[in-house]
Amino acid sequence: MALSAKSVTPILSGIVGIAMLTMMAGLIKVVSPTVSPPQLMFMVFATMTILLLLVVAVKRLPMPTSGEIKNEILPAAALLAMGACLAVVLAALPFTLIVALLCTAPLIVAGIELGTKHKRDPLVIGGLLAGGIGATIIAIADARTWSPIFLFGLITPVIAAVGIARTTPSSERCLNMAQIALARCVLATLATLPLLALGSWRMPDTVNAFTILLIGFFGVAGVLCLNHAKAHLPSAQQAFIEQTALLWAALIGLITFGEIQPWLFWLGALLVACSAMAIRSRPTNATA
Repeated sequence: MALSAKSVTPILSGIVGIAMLTMMAGLIKVVSPTVSPPQLMFMVFATMTILLLLVVAVKRLPMPTSGEIKNEILPAAALLAMGACLAVVLAALPFTLIVALLCTAPLIVAGIELGTKHKRDPLVIGGLLAGGIGATIIAIADARTWSPIFLFGLITPVIAAVGIARTTPSSERCLNMAQIALARCVLATLATLPLLALGSWRMPDTVNAFTILLIGFFGVAGVLCLNHAKAHLPSAQQAFIEQTALLWAALIGLITFGEIQPWLFWLGALLVACSAMAIRSRPTNATA
């Protein structure tokens, strides 16, 4: 995989984007014990909506049309499911573990999508097996993972990845990614409103309010940086960049939460990374 001067900037953009999204998850874990999950989801999505509105206004982009918003309803529901997963599960389980599984779920979905187009392709089949085995090894590396809340945390991102992969037409990629992200965040914010009835609303203190603002900033900046990289890089390089999330998660988990990963985690991470490279080496129209 040769690197040209033209591809260095998108690669750096992608790595920075992955780092920001990982830090976003870390901040959600920090604030989740003191803010109810429905309130946290609402405030995060509302913050991201406001920041994306500023991006659209500064770049003078047209607002999404009603038809474009309609196409983003199911992806927004998937985004809401991902938010629910992070808000609930990160409060109870090791940070690095959840991030690793979140990285694996869309990879498995992409492999299944490819399996329908490249039947009996040994590289795709091998990639799927490696990804599944790697995710299983990562899961059993922690003794607490086989609880009901872990199963929720594992299944929800898979459902979300399926929703995003199957409902975003490839023709929509001509839209600016800031518009797509804005439409999804607006819909997710509105969908979260009824969930606020499940718990009493409490105004966050200054520290939590600033943390939620940082979560929104890292979310918006991370998505835009990552999508800039995806627009300029081939699939193999995209897969490499996406798997750096495992390294960022291990680093942030160690520094912030004192999590030291056993050798089983690194074995599973290696299998997942190899799976990503194998699966993404095949052409596909699936989106993530």
